[in-house]
Amino acid sequence: MNFNSFEIDLIATYEELHFTTEKNRVVEYIGDYSMHILKDGISQQAFEKRLAEALDEIGLTREQYNAIAEQERFVYRINIIDYFKKHSKRNLQ
Repeated sequence: MNFNSFEIDLIATYEELHFTTEKNRVVEYIGDYSMHILKDGISQQAFEKRLAEALDEIGLTREQYNAIAEQERFVYRINIIDYFKKHSKRNLQ
C-alpha cells in the first residue's frame, strides 16, 4: 500500500474527532510503540476512502497535506488536532 505515517496520523485524528467506533476504524493504536498503524485486513480502497474524507474535511489535497506535514513537522498529533479545529468544514471543539 502507498501511505505514510503522517497520513495514518491524520486518519487516526479524524476517526477520534468523529468518535468512529473501533469496529469502523481503519487504523488502530499500538501502545507498545506509541503509534497508530493500519488495521489488519484493511484494503487500499478503504484506506484511500477514509483519507479522502479526512482531507476533504480540512480542504486539502493529499499532496498539500503531506507538504504541510513535512514543513510543520506534525510529530505530535496535537498539532493535527489543532489544524483540524482551525480548518475543519465542521464545527469541531
